[in-house]
Amino acid sequence: MADDEYGSSFYQNSFLSQFRGQPKLSTKQFFQLWCRYDTQRNGYLTRKELEMFLAELLMVTGDVHFSREDLDLMTQGVLFQFDRNSSDNLEMWELTEIIPVEENLLFKFRTQTAITGAQFTSTWRKYDPFRAGLMEASDIHDFILDIIGQVCDMQQITRSKLAELTRNVVEILDLRFGSKVKMSDMAFLLNVDARFMNCIKNGDRLTRNEFSEFFDTYDADGNGFIEGSELLLLMGDLMSRFGIDVNAASLKDTLENVLDSCDVDGDGKIDKEELGLLFSRIDPESYIWEMSAKEGLLLWCQKKTAPYKNVHVTNFHTSFKDGLAFCALIHRHRPDLIDYNRLRKDNPVYNLQYAFEVAEKELDIPIMLDANDIASTMRPDERAIMTYVSSYYHAFASSQQASQAANRICKVLNVNQENETLMEDYETLASDLMEWIEHMIPWIDQMREQRASSIDEVKAKLDEFRTYRQTVKPPKTEEKGKLVTDYNTLQTKLRLSNRPAFLPTEGKLVADIEKGWDTLETTERGVEQHLMSELIRLQRLQHLFARFTQKCDSLAKWITETKSYFKKDNIAECDLNELLGKIKSDDAFDTDMGIHKERLDQIVNLAQEMVQQGFKMAGEVAARSQAMNGLWESLQIARAQHREDLETARETQEKIDSMRLDFAKKANPFNNWLEGAREDVLDMFVCHSIEEVNALITVHEEFKACLPEFHQIFLDIQQLQQEIDTIASFGSNPYTAVEVDTLGNMWNELLQLIPQRDKDLQEALVRENKKDELRKTFANHANWFANWTSEEQKKIAESTMGPDLTLNDQLALLEDLLQEVESYRPQYEELENLNKIIQDEVIFNNPYCKHTMESLNVSWEELHNSVARQKNAVENQILVRDSKGINEEQVKEMKNAFDHFDKNEDGRLDHFEFRACLVSLGYNVDTEEHLVNHSEGDRHSDFERVLQMVDPEMTGQVTFEAFMDFMTQEASDMDTAEQIIASFRVLAGDKRYILPDEIRRELPSHQAEYCISRMAPYEGHDAVPGSLDYLSFANALYGQSDL
Repeated sequence: MADDEYGSSFYQNSFLSQFRGQPKLSTKQFFQLWCRYDTQRNGYLTRKELEMFLAELLMVTGDVHFSREDLDLMTQGVLFQFDRNSSDNLEMWELTEIIPVEENLLFKFRTQTAITGAQFTSTWRKYDPFRAGLMEASDIHDFILDIIGQVCDMQQITRSKLAELTRNVVEILDLRFGSKVKMSDMAFLLNVDARFMNCIKNGDRLTRNEFSEFFDTYDADGNGFIEGSELLLLMGDLMSRFGIDVNAASLKDTLENVLDSCDVDGDGKIDKEELGLLFSRIDPESYIWEMSAKEGLLLWCQKKTAPYKNVHVTNFHTSFKDGLAFCALIHRHRPDLIDYNRLRKDNPVYNLQYAFEVAEKELDIPIMLDANDIASTMRPDERAIMTYVSSYYHAFASSQQASQAANRICKVLNVNQENETLMEDYETLASDLMEWIEHMIPWIDQMREQRASSIDEVKAKLDEFRTYRQTVKPPKTEEKGKLVTDYNTLQTKLRLSNRPAFLPTEGKLVADIEKGWDTLETTERGVEQHLMSELIRLQRLQHLFARFTQKCDSLAKWITETKSYFKKDNIAECDLNELLGKIKSDDAFDTDMGIHKERLDQIVNLAQEMVQQGFKMAGEVAARSQAMNGLWESLQIARAQHREDLETARETQEKIDSMRLDFAKKANPFNNWLEGAREDVLDMFVCHSIEEVNALITVHEEFKACLPEFHQIFLDIQQLQQEIDTIASFGSNPYTAVEVDTLGNMWNELLQLIPQRDKDLQEALVRENKKDELRKTFANHANWFANWTSEEQKKIAESTMGPDLTLNDQLALLEDLLQEVESYRPQYEELENLNKIIQDEVIFNNPYCKHTMESLNVSWEELHNSVARQKNAVENQILVRDSKGINEEQVKEMKNAFDHFDKNEDGRLDHFEFRACLVSLGYNVDTEEHLVNHSEGDRHSDFERVLQMVDPEMTGQVTFEAFMDFMTQEASDMDTAEQIIASFRVLAGDKRYILPDEIRRELPSHQAEYCISRMAPYEGHDAVPGSLDYLSFANALYGQSDL
C-alpha cells in the first residue's frame, strides 16, 4: 500500500529520515516538522494531515508494507490516546507526547497561556509603527515582555526565563542581526487565537457577539468607526490572511477598492454595518454575521436614498412601487440626468417609466421591468427588482471609479503646475539677486580702490556707503533669506509629491547665491576703514599745505629783506669801525644762514611728502619749492658779493666796536628764538586723541617754564644796548640789523600770543574729551548689544530642545523670538546713529570696544537669519507631519535620532553620520569600512539610491527635512507614475491611447487643455487620428522621461 500510494522513492526523500538516530528533537527541528504537516497553518493537524505524518513515520522506521486499513486503525488509535479534548484533531502539545522534544519554555508558554487577537494586535502596533507587518529582530525581547505582562503574572517570570523564551523564538525563526520578523510567524509561535481571520478566509459564520468583538478589536478609540490607522491595520491583516504581499502601494490600492465597495456614505470610514457588507462581498455564498448580499444591497440603497424625505427603502418590492426610489438613486449619483423636484409620489407610472428611460439612455442599463405592471401589482417581484437595482449599483460603481481617476489626475496636475510656478519664481528671484550682487561688487571695489581728491568727496562717499548699508542692502538680505526658504520649501514639496528634485539652471543654485553674497560681504569689508583713512590723509595734507605756505612766506620775506640789506649797505662811506662791524656781522650772519637753511630743508621735505601723498596741488607745491631753492641761491650769491666788498674795504677799516659785536651775537640768536617761538605758538595742529592734546599741552607748559630765562636774556640785551648808546655818539650798529625796540615788540607780541595758545589747547582738550565720551557711550551700547545677540542665539538654539514641546509650540516660540528680536530694532538703530556721529566727528579708533558697527551689523543679520532658518525647519517638519499622516511623537523620535548624530549641531549630517543614523534605526546599509575602502562606483547601489533621494545635488550633507522625507516615504500615501497611468487607462476605456474628447469629458477645462498641450501623439499600430500617448506623459510627470 505504501509503494502504491506514496511512491517507491518516498522513503529516500522522506522529511523524517533526517531525524533518524536522534533521541530527542530540538525546538527548531520540531517546529520545522510541525510546519511541514500543518499545511493549513491553523494550529492543529487534521485527520488527513495526521495520516500523512503517520505514513511517513512508519516508512522511516522500516515498515513499508502497510494497508489503508492499518493506517486508518493507527490514526484512530493515536487520536483515541492523545486527542485529549476530543476535537478529532491533534494539537501541537499533544504531538510532543508522541515525538520526544527537548524541554523548552516556549512549549509551556503556548500550552499554559491564551493570547487573544486583540491583545496580540495592540502590542504588535507599538513595534510596527509603519503598519508593514514586520518587526525588527532586536525588538523581540521587549515585545515578548509586553505580551507576558498582559497574560501572565510578572512575578512568576524571571529574567532568565524571559531570556530563554526569547532565545527559543530567535532560534526557531533563524534570525540574524538586522533581520525582521513577520507578524504571521510571531502569531503562530505564540499560539495567538486567530479565529476571526480564519473565519474570514474559510467562510465560516460568526455569531453576532463574535462579530462585535472583531469590530471592537480594530475600533481602538471606540468611536463606532474604523478609520485612519485603524483602517490601515485592518487592511493589512486581511491582505496577510489572503496571502497578499503587504507594501505601501498594495495597501493603498486595497484600501481604495474596499472603500469603493463598502463605504456607502463616502465618509472614508467603515461602521459596523459597512463591515458586515465587506464580509458579504468577500464570499457572497457564505453568511457572515447573518448578512447576505441582499441585505448588503438593501443597505446601499438605504444610505444612498437617506437624504430624500419622501423615499423610505425597507424592502425590494413595495418600497420601489412609486418609482421615486429609482429616481433618487439616479439623482444621487447623476443629478444632471433627473429633475427630481418636479416628481410627484401620486404619479408612480410616470416616475417608473422616467427612471427606466433615463437609465437606458444615459447609463446603458436595459429596461428589465414594466412600469404599469409594478405600479398595479400589490407586491412586485422581489428578485426582479433586486436584479435591476444591482445594475444601478454596478453602473454607479464604475462611474465612481472614473471620477476617482479624474480626481487623481487633477490632483497630480495641480501639484505639478504649482511646482512649476515655484520653480519659475525661484529662477526669477535668483537672477535678479545675482544681477544686483554682480552690479554692486564693482561699485564697492571702486569706492575702496580710488583715492579722493577732497574732504567733501570722502564725506559724500561715506554718506553714500552708509545709505547702501542701511537702505539698499537690508531688502536684498530679506530677498536672499526668502530665496533660501522658498528653495527648501519647494524641494520638500517635490519630495512629498514623489517628484524629482529641482535643479536650478547654471549659476542659480543656492550655493551660487551664497558664494556671490560672501563675495559681496568680503568686498564690503574695509571700505569704511579706507574712507576714514582717506579722510585723515586729506586733513593731514591740508595741514601740511598750510604749514608749507606759512614757512615759504616767512623764509621768502627774510631772504628778500636780507638781499635788500646787502644791496642798500653803503660800505664805501663807512669808517673802519663800521667796516669791522660789518665783517663781524657777516660772520654772525653764517649762524642765521644755517638756521634759515634748516627752514628751507623743512620746506623741501614738506613738498616731497605732499607730492608722494598725491596732494591735488602737488604741481604748485613742487613749483613753489623749486622757486624757494632759486631764491636761496640768489641770497647766497648776494651774500658772497657783500662779503667780498667788505674784505676789499677792510684794509681801510681797522676799528671794530666790540660792544656792538657782542650785541649782535646776543641779539641775533634771541631774535631767531623769538621768531621760532612765534612760529611754534602760531603753529596749527590737528589731534585725534586726548594723549596727543596732552602732549602738546606738556610741550607748551615746558615752553612757558623757559620764559623767565629768556626774559633775563632780553634784559641783558637791553642793558647792552644802553651801554652801546652811552659809548657810541653816532652811527648804527654795524653787526646786526636787530634793534632792541624790535626785540621788545616781538617779545610783547609773543606774550600776547601765549594765552590764545592756552585757549586753543584747552578747547582741543574739551573736544577730545567729548569724543572720548562718545567712544565710551558707543562701547557700552555695542558691548551690551553683542552680549544680547549672543544670548538670543542661545535662545534660538534651545527653542526646539524642550522634551515636551510640540512642533506647533516650537513654531509659536520661534514667532515670539522673532517678535522679541524685532522689538530691539530701536537699540540697533541707536547704535547706527552713534556710529554716524562718531564718523562725523572723525573718531577713528576706540580702545573701549572690540566691536565695530560692521561686526554688529553681521550679528544683527545673522540673528534674523537664525530665527528664519529655525522657523523654516519647524514649518517643514509640520508640513511633513501633516502631509505624511504621522503623529508628532514619530516626528520627535526622528528628530531625536537625527540630533544624536548631528555632533556639530548645524542641522546637517554628513554621509557617514547619516549612515550611522540609519543603522541605529534598523536599516541594513553599508558598513563604514566599506564606504571608506571602496571607490564611489563600487559602493552598494541601495545606499547610493538613498543618497540620491536625500542629497540630490551630492553636497555631502543631509538636511533634517530630507531625512524626515526619507523616513516617512514608505509609509506615505504618494501618487506614483503607475497609478496615474492606471487612472488614464480607466478614462481611455482600457485603450493604449486616449482621445482629446475623452480628456475634456472627465477633467476640468484648464486641466484638460494642460494635458492635451503636453501629451505626445500616440504612434502605436492601433493609433487613430488625434490619439495621444498618456503613458509617456505620466512617466514625465515623475521625472522618468523627458516631457
